[in-house]
Amino acid sequence: MPPETAPDDDESALLSRIDDLRIASIRPLMPAACLIEELADASVVETIRGARGALSAITRGTDQRLAVVIGPAAAHDPAAVLEFARRLVPVQQRLGGELLLVVRVFLDEPGGGAGRWSGAMYDPGLDGSFQLNRGFRQARQLLVDIARLGLPAGCLYLDSISPQFIADLVSWSAVGASTAASALHRELASGLSTPVGFHATAASADAAVGAVRAASAPHAFLSVSKQGVAGIVQTTGNRDCHLVLPAASAAEAEEAACGALAALGLPARAMVDCGYGAGCTTPQEQAAAAAAVAARVADGDGRVCGVVLSAFLKPGRQEIGAQPSQLQFGLSVTEPCLGWEDALATLEALAAAVAARRRASPPPVGRSESMPRAPFRELGAIEQTDNLRVQTIRPLLSPACAIEEVELPLQSKRLVLRARCDISAVVQGDSDRLLVLAGPPAVHDPSEAMEYAARLAALAAELESELLVVMAVNLSRSSSAADDAAAAAPGGPGGGWAGLVTDPRLDGSVDMNSGFRAARRLLLDIAQLGLPTAVEYVDTITPQFVADLASYALVGARQAGSRAHRELASGLSTPVGFQGGASSADAAVDAVRSAASGHAFLSVS
Repeated sequence: MPPETAPDDDESALLSRIDDLRIASIRPLMPAACLIEELADASVVETIRGARGALSAITRGTDQRLAVVIGPAAAHDPAAVLEFARRLVPVQQRLGGELLLVVRVFLDEPGGGAGRWSGAMYDPGLDGSFQLNRGFRQARQLLVDIARLGLPAGCLYLDSISPQFIADLVSWSAVGASTAASALHRELASGLSTPVGFHATAASADAAVGAVRAASAPHAFLSVSKQGVAGIVQTTGNRDCHLVLPAASAAEAEEAACGALAALGLPARAMVDCGYGAGCTTPQEQAAAAAAVAARVADGDGRVCGVVLSAFLKPGRQEIGAQPSQLQFGLSVTEPCLGWEDALATLEALAAAVAARRRASPPPVGRSESMPRAPFRELGAIEQTDNLRVQTIRPLLSPACAIEEVELPLQSKRLVLRARCDISAVVQGDSDRLLVLAGPPAVHDPSEAMEYAARLAALAAELESELLVVMAVNLSRSSSAADDAAAAAPGGPGGGWAGLVTDPRLDGSVDMNSGFRAARRLLLDIAQLGLPTAVEYVDTITPQFVADLASYALVGARQAGSRAHRELASGLSTPVGFQGGASSADAAVDAVRSAASGHAFLSVS
């Protein structure tokens, strides 16, 4: 290797900061433990635990009631959401024999960012100020207040960190259709203490069925502890996952989805989202969809175990506008919602339908299911409602320590930066070369990967005038459609090897600290061959360990619809490629547009 020469002033300034080039700031996040200590109420524990058990029984078919997740499409105004919840209390008391009402408290917006509101947890001021600490405090206070009314709450999760702040107060969790295929969200669901509904698309429920199967198995993923320390979370698996189908689903698709669940030995039952999909975008259409579900239930359809309704104090929706303080009270700022009167009429109709179904088919003996007890104690005050499916949270080596152990030398920094510029030129059309990513689907043996890299480097040198060759170093194994198909088969795999970072010994020991060290060493060794590398990211924490060594980043087709991955891409210092799906590139195109804008997201420093 030729000796390194001192860079000139301009180059020195560039090389001094090879990472975080698109990060405007990293602001401190309050540890969840502090917020939990501030906002907790032991009197609500039985409400939360009881609702979780009842929801489990309903989805399994041992309770013939209908679960109804009802509330605004997005909880932008805590006072209005709480008022809506107060109105539900006497309804639950009156219809509780037929319905279990769950207050919909969706605090994240799957389509947020890129100039659109990101949700009450990320942007409680509705003004793009991203006061996340205020958002978490506001969210937790709202959930405590709802639980004090004796009602359970349901939340949608978009990342693996925010649940640490609120999950002990939640009775039902949701994963959106755009993230049901994401490995990160399946791993998260495997450790949640609640029943989890995976939303399906109108076109196909395959990804959601695969998610239900995958989440039932143990996993390991990166998150933070309640004390705010980055950690390796190991889960026991969650057998309380189910499907949430759009009301617009074709009968054949619903039949296929329920059949796939039955083949897995799971109850062939699903919830129906009456406010999602084509033909359900207005309050009138949603009411008609709910009426159709009620008719099915009344006719004895046992596959329907629940309904999701977008409802608020007033019907319709409004734009946030430049003056959030002037918004109408109780009117949605995202999707149109049913107003209170129509919502009440819909609940009455659903309750009557359950009563009719019950008359036709006597209920089974028993109603509630016992929920698991926590095998792992992290914070004693919430051990009865949190971490029930978390086996352990082990310490994670800080990125700064890993980088110090395996630091990028000056010559390699030059290679990384030059390759980023060359890739950008190809992508922008300023170079007539072709960009070629080549490498194994997943790296399991660094020595074999180095042998391949040496051969590829020699070939790349021969063809450099026509081709820009980059080695794909896939450190995590991302799930595929084929994995979903295999998982849906009886006896199909639930998890499988997760990749070099998660399981470097290939024995399930989940030694991620060794995995990150091995990954950094491998990427550095490849760089010293003069060969740039590309890394696919499946979470928002891994890049902190390896992004300074990579010249290109990839977001797989199954993650392209995930807001968390779009936010991550907006801050990466490399060019980023979003993979399109086999049938459509729409999600990838939208991801490219979204990632071009500024965002705020949760990670570790």
